[in-house]
Amino acid sequence: MKGTTLTKSLALILLFPLCLPVFAAGIILGILMFLANERAVSESAITAEKIKRDYIEKSPDKRKVLETINDLTVYGEENQMIYAKEFNPADNKLKGIIILEHDDHKRMRKKILAAEGIWTGTEWLFIDCIIYSYDESGRPLGSPDLFDKKDIRFPETPQQLLKYEVQTGYMNYKELKHYLDRISSENAKTVNSLKTDLYFKTALPFICPIIMLLGIPFGLATKRGHAMAGIGTSVLLGLLYYTSIYFSIALGKGGVLPPFFAAHFSNIAFFLIALFLLSSKK
Repeated sequence: MKGTTLTKSLALILLFPLCLPVFAAGIILGILMFLANERAVSESAITAEKIKRDYIEKSPDKRKVLETINDLTVYGEENQMIYAKEFNPADNKLKGIIILEHDDHKRMRKKILAAEGIWTGTEWLFIDCIIYSYDESGRPLGSPDLFDKKDIRFPETPQQLLKYEVQTGYMNYKELKHYLDRISSENAKTVNSLKTDLYFKTALPFICPIIMLLGIPFGLATKRGHAMAGIGTSVLLGLLYYTSIYFSIALGKGGVLPPFFAAHFSNIAFFLIALFLLSSKK
C-alpha cells in the first residue's frame, strides 16, 4: 500500500515538469483570448450588429424581419429603469410599460405605468398612463395622475432601446461592471443574469489550460490501442466540460446557483478531475 502511494507520488512529481509548460502555455493563450474578447471581439460584434440593424432598417419589408422583443429591460441614461412586456421595433411600440425613475441616490422619485407607448418621431406618446410621485423617503405624494394620452420625454429612442437590448452581450468586463453598478438595486433576475455573464468573463482564461491538463494523462499512453482510447476519452471529457459550462451558466442566470459559483463551477470541478487523472497516472 505504501509502495503504491509512493509510486503515484513519484509519478506526479515526474509529470510536473511536463505539465508546467503546458499549463503556462494554456494560461497565456487564455489571457490572449480574454484580451481579444474584451477589445477586438466586442467592438467587431457591435459593428456587425450595427450593419445588420442598418440593413434591416432599410429593408422594404421590415415588419417580417424585425421580431417582437418580450420582457425588455433597460436602465436608461437618466436613472430610469424601463420595462416593457413587449417591444415591437417594426412599429416602434411598447406595451405593458413600467418606468421607475430614481434620483442620484437611487431613491425612487416617480413611477410611470402605461398600457402602450408609441414613438412619434421626437418623443413617446403613452396611452392609459398613470404617474405616481414620491418624496425623498419613498412615500407617495398625493393621488396618482391619470391620463388617457400623455407625452413622455426620456432620452431613449426605439433604435437605442434595440441597441441596449443586444449590447449587454457585447460589453467588455469594465462596461458590464459599470452597467451593473447602475442597476444593482433593480430587478433581481436581470442582475443575476448580468452578474453571471460578468463573472464568466473572468473564468474564460482558465478554460484553455484546463482543457490541456485534461488531455495530458491520455496523451501519455504508449500502446496504440490505449492511445486511441485515450483520444476518445479526452474528446468526451472536453465535450462534458463545455456542456457543464453552459449548464452551470444557465443555472446562474436562472437564479438557481449564485452567479460567481455558477461561472467558476465547471473550471473548479474539471481542474480537480485533471489533477486526479494526473495523480492516478502510473
